[in-house]
This record gives sequence, C-alpha cells and structure tokens, in this order.
Amino acid sequence: VTGKRDSGQLDVQQANKRRRSLSNMPPRTQEEQAEAMVLVEAITEQLTFLCRRNRKDETTLNSCADERSRIFYGAFKQPFPLQHYVQRLVDHTKCSNSAFVAALVYLRRIQVRYPSLRVTDFTVHRLLITSVVLATKYLEDEVYENAYYARVGGVETHEMNKMEVRLLGILGYDLSLDHGVYHLFEDGLMSSSGSSSSGEDNESFTSEVSSSSLTD
Repeated sequence: VTGKRDSGQLDVQQANKRRRSLSNMPPRTQEEQAEAMVLVEAITEQLTFLCRRNRKDETTLNSCADERSRIFYGAFKQPFPLQHYVQRLVDHTKCSNSAFVAALVYLRRIQVRYPSLRVTDFTVHRLLITSVVLATKYLEDEVYENAYYARVGGVETHEMNKMEVRLLGILGYDLSLDHGVYHLFEDGLMSSSGSSSSGEDNESFTSEVSSSSLTD
C-alpha cells in the first residue's frame, strides 16, 4: 500500500474512479496469483477461526439482530467451503491483495465498534463481500459497479447497495487505515497461514490485534 506516512494514516488518492470492464483488465501474473492463493488461505483461516469462536452465540445473535445488522444475516449456512467463496472474490473482484487485508481490518474493527454484529457462519459471506467492496473503493483507482460486485458475491444489487451503506455507517464513515495496524494484519496473516498450530496462532493474533487501536 502506498501513500504518505507523516500522519500515521495510509493516504489513498480519492480521485474520480474509472469504471472498468473485464475486457480491459490484465490477468494476474503467476507471481501475483501465487501471492493471492496464500492470501486466500490466510483469510479463510482467520474467518474460519472467528466463525468457530462465535458459533456458541449464533442462535442468540441471529434472534437479536437489529434493523441495522439484519441484512448481513443469511437465512441458512452456505453448503460450500468458505475458501471457495474467498477464492471467488479473489478471482472475480480483481482487487489488490492490499484490499483484502484492509477488508479484514474493517471486519475486526466492526467487532469492536458493533459487537452485536459478529462474524459467524450466517454473516461471514455478506460481511466479507461488503468489506471487500469498501476496501476496493477506498484503495483502488478503478472499480466495478455494485451490480457486478453483487453478482460476484451472490446477492441482489439492492442488497449490495444497502449493505455498503450500512457497513459504512457502522464504521463511522471512516475507512482510513493506520499504517501500523495494517502491517500488523498483513504480517499476522502471512505468519499464520498454513501453520500446523493455526488455532494457537490465530488466538495469539486475535489478542495482539485486540490491543491495537482499531477504533482510531
């Protein structure tokens, strides 16, 4: 991620976004694809850990969902592996690896600011696609229309629009990324990916992140 660092924030240009199409988008290089695969595995591990940790509270969370968070709850658990969904987002959103790291930062920030909306088997897919969309629009110069992201994420366009607005509000309309926190996530993801002791690594990573200034 590039940008000025004098303020401790990642300075991302907010110029007018050019809408892009699949036809003019260059394919990932082999090196980029390899990096993306590592990121897919790492993000899947982190999200799976969060879903597992929150599983005991799923029934309560589902029944207590308020108007603001209800749209993020699926009617049932998806039958396919989470990694397949993460891979789909990587393959079809074509956003940078940095956007996926930023999306995970947003997801953890949500847990701090809005603890009633947790990452569970019922919310993980909608929260992930919405966080990726927000991160992509914040970090990237070229983005798709929401109708395209909706198709990639498996939701209706009107749902994608509403989820984007809702999540942006929950985040306090602040998508800025502290430079130190961003790299904590990036380093933590890469160090925990594929580890045989992923449970311990994820727990350690969670504790370390929880002590960071995610609400700044």
